[in-house]
Amino acid sequence: MMLRPAREALGMLRVMDEIRCLFVGTAAAAHPAVTAVTPATSRVRNLDDHMGAAHGLLPDDAMRRRMTALVDGLPAA
Repeated sequence: MMLRPAREALGMLRVMDEIRCLFVGTAAAAHPAVTAVTPATSRVRNLDDHMGAAHGLLPDDAMRRRMTALVDGLPAA
């Protein structure tokens, strides 16, 4: 049946979205010029993703440089 692959694909997209939120949220929070991070959303589901970025260690300078290099190396949209 076609529903199973579609559900699996949607699940993968959801995980990718969570990873993106964590990546961007921790990078923003770790920047030395940032004193507060206030993610804005009207969806509880997105709030859960944003709150995930508030847990754990923030990237150090070396990791932020690697994160920046990764984003800079992505193809233009």
